[in-house]
Amino acid sequence: MDQQVEKRVTDLFAGRDVIVQNVQVREYPEETNILVFVDDKNYAAAIDVAEEIEEQMRHGASLELLLVVRKMRSTAVHVEPMTGVFDSRSSEFQRLIAARNRVSDVQPSLSYVRDLGGSLSAVSAQRHHLVLGRRGVGKSTLLVETRRTVELDGALTAWVNLQTLRREPPARIFLRIARDMVTSLAVSLQKSIPSSAVVVDVNNLLDRLAVLIRADSIDDETAQRTIPDIQYVLRRGLSALGSDLYIFVDDFHCIPRDQQPEILDILHSCVRDCRAWLKIASIKNLTRWFRSSPPTGLQTGQDADIIDLDVTLQEPEKLRGYLSDILTRYCIEVGIQRPSTLFRNEAIDRLLLASGGVPRDFLVLASASVGRSRERSKAKVVGVQDVNKAAGDAADVKIQELEDDVAANRGLASRTHKALHVIRNFCLNEVAASYFSIDFLDKEQSPRQYQVFGDLLDLRLVHLIHSSVSAAHEAGRKSEIFMLDLSQYTGARLKQGLQVVDLEKDKIVARRTRKNEGRRVAADPRSVIALFRLAPQFNLDRFSHLVDTG
Repeated sequence: MDQQVEKRVTDLFAGRDVIVQNVQVREYPEETNILVFVDDKNYAAAIDVAEEIEEQMRHGASLELLLVVRKMRSTAVHVEPMTGVFDSRSSEFQRLIAARNRVSDVQPSLSYVRDLGGSLSAVSAQRHHLVLGRRGVGKSTLLVETRRTVELDGALTAWVNLQTLRREPPARIFLRIARDMVTSLAVSLQKSIPSSAVVVDVNNLLDRLAVLIRADSIDDETAQRTIPDIQYVLRRGLSALGSDLYIFVDDFHCIPRDQQPEILDILHSCVRDCRAWLKIASIKNLTRWFRSSPPTGLQTGQDADIIDLDVTLQEPEKLRGYLSDILTRYCIEVGIQRPSTLFRNEAIDRLLLASGGVPRDFLVLASASVGRSRERSKAKVVGVQDVNKAAGDAADVKIQELEDDVAANRGLASRTHKALHVIRNFCLNEVAASYFSIDFLDKEQSPRQYQVFGDLLDLRLVHLIHSSVSAAHEAGRKSEIFMLDLSQYTGARLKQGLQVVDLEKDKIVARRTRKNEGRRVAADPRSVIALFRLAPQFNLDRFSHLVDTG
């Protein structure tokens, strides 16, 4: 679609004797921005005809359209070489990341970079989906891009962020989501078939929902009586329009875990046998999407599919390409031609490690590292120690985010704090290693203890670095390999003689901090397995005292 728009814009300007150098299309929920880049000699002429072309392109368009003419930066002549971290563009880089590192329905990503799993095509399908992953991996980004994609194809959409509703009771949460769903349908019906009987039914239902939402109190039974009517108008209205409705629910983990299956079950009842599709984004281990007795919620494989956005350090080459692409786009936006003019290669390696493969953490740490580097008066580029200090600073931020993410689940914050203390004590004091293994058998036999560990994983306080390492002398015995987050042992927390995992380009390295001995490089899959077979084993029974406290 973007290529078609670019060609049309280029042709329209060419028909008025204006040569266009580049076209960028940026989609927002209610507006499309088209950036047209021309050189200096074409700039005045482009400005003169831009309004006329904008009006021509708006004709018949379903979304508001804005055409913006900009001068093209000449990389050969006009862009000054980067002078380092004290260059004003490095400050612009930081401000851009601060402004754009969080994505919502009204604040799209700077430039969408497809995730390694190619999830956009999957989540755009006519199917219910649970989009899962750690904080910052791109769940909201994927939902926003999916919304843009399906709207271009003519679908209706509704967007709800549950962070704003987390203090509401379940009945009112359901009613507010239902109102947004029905409102989206009502708007389209009013435009297409305003005098139809279904419009009357939809408007009556909206009035009924509004009364229930405004009530001082609402019981579950009264709210649930609306389910058949919601399903009825959705089925009739979408059939009359010949359209699909996509319902995007972001930050689903913000409501208590024990209430989640019930809410999903109710929403699923509303969209049964309709052309309506649920797209639920949540942190995996803070989410319970199905309860077996009685069957309640969304059953994966039958009712819905899971889209897992988490990536690991298991394939550093792919991860480097993905995150470097994101970083490059932020750099180019402020006039920095390449990240290497601001970051040493070793600093990029450390950013990959410190972020655990989480895109938002990668960008935020990159920005913080620039700030740390300026504390060195003669600094030119960001180095490894700048990243280490920035990662250490991030420890308090992650703990605060932990509090925010688990706020809806009473007792979970305290439990997770205690679990982090157990892991840190094991790694830093008992075995003096930043990485460790958990046996698959232990995981199967101790699911509740692994749930405690999973909360640390989802909150990016530990990271998965290899999903399956076989035992050397026991056939069929396998383990997962994890790493303590860099924020927990770097900066002021750096412990001498700690065995750590590091990255050097696309190789995994094991070494001891502040010492030269024991360095081991894993350059191929076999040597990686051999290295991780030496990881200290963490037994999940260390969490047994925590399983009943969250």
